[in-house]
Amino acid sequence: MEFPSAWGAVLRNEPKNFLESVPDPTALTGNELAKSRSTRRRILDAARDILATQGYSRFSTLAVAERAGLTRPAMLYHFGSRLELVKATVHHLARQRIEVFEAALADISIEPGYKGQAVRAALVDTLWNQLQGPDFAAFTELVAAARTDSELRSITSPVLVAFDESRRAAAERVLPEGSYDPEDFQLSRDIVHYLLEGVLQQDSIAANRERRLAAIRHFLKMLVASTPGAEFLQAVTADWKANNPPA
Repeated sequence: MEFPSAWGAVLRNEPKNFLESVPDPTALTGNELAKSRSTRRRILDAARDILATQGYSRFSTLAVAERAGLTRPAMLYHFGSRLELVKATVHHLARQRIEVFEAALADISIEPGYKGQAVRAALVDTLWNQLQGPDFAAFTELVAAARTDSELRSITSPVLVAFDESRRAAAERVLPEGSYDPEDFQLSRDIVHYLLEGVLQQDSIAANRERRLAAIRHFLKMLVASTPGAEFLQAVTADWKANNPPA
């Protein structure tokens, strides 16, 4: 079986991701000038920076306007209230993160005769790199705040579903149909995703932090991308399916 030399060749030929259901808050409407789009991006980048560095409790239209170098009325022209700005920021961050994820997939080369473990190893590295930036920090702040804010939760919940499904679909596009067990692949994704994000969200590793984080990253790659690790996950999946048949 022949495989493409780069993931980008596969991604470009696939349908768009689930984030089609998430509005683009920078999109132009009516007779707006093109500069309105860049102004909105500036505002949303400022909103991201406030969330990432100061937290949701310090998030206000005035703080964002000052960070963006605009007057508050000028900012409110684009996003008319704090709630509207919050919603736009959630959508913008989700779209940004999936676009970066897909771009990273497009840059990863696949050697002829590769195995699924190679794809999983690349996904560990890709996700690890993305979790170091302000987009992840800001998105995490919003999700955490949504736990006790029902209005915010109504905004983040559907976006989280679209975000997760979009990343799953992007990763699965590179795997030949029938070459992997969907539940095994989902389990490996969840282990990598939630362990890495959980470790970095908590940010509670203090002593010898870099070495311990590197050890966690190494553990994940051994678990999902080495032959013994892959065999262990396959055995776990088989046992799970045997004891939990589909309804």
